[in-house]
Amino acid sequence: MDALAILNLEHRLLIGSMAVIARSTQYERRELITRFKRQVEIHNRIEIGVFYASFGADESLADLPVNRAGRQIVEKSLKMLACHPTDAPDWFPYFNTTREMLIRHMDEEEQTCFFAVRDRVSRPILSEIGRSLLNEKVRLDARELVERTGAR
Repeated sequence: MDALAILNLEHRLLIGSMAVIARSTQYERRELITRFKRQVEIHNRIEIGVFYASFGADESLADLPVNRAGRQIVEKSLKMLACHPTDAPDWFPYFNTTREMLIRHMDEEEQTCFFAVRDRVSRPILSEIGRSLLNEKVRLDARELVERTGAR
């Protein structure tokens, strides 16, 4: 599977997680938000640390339209949501704003940056980057599981 297909799938999974949170009870939300925040952190680490880092030395990709500001806004909003009381009457507006920003950021990324990469990078290279993405995701997911459960 190539890197773009993996990242697009990751985006769909994040949107699905937001749908689960939206249907959850106020008692389930805190744990779901905490897990979701960790999912986003892992996604960002593989996307920035593996995917975008793969193109760092490639002059032909120096002009990739990477929306760092959009990512920072989403991260800040998610951090605020994680601290917001889940039983507060304004929890859903906070949540919906975060969800809208996340979806907007992912759509922009897929329609601009991913499109440019698909146009300029060969399939074998994207497949190689995809393998690296998956390896790093497995490593980070395993580390997160160990941290969460205390397992060794």
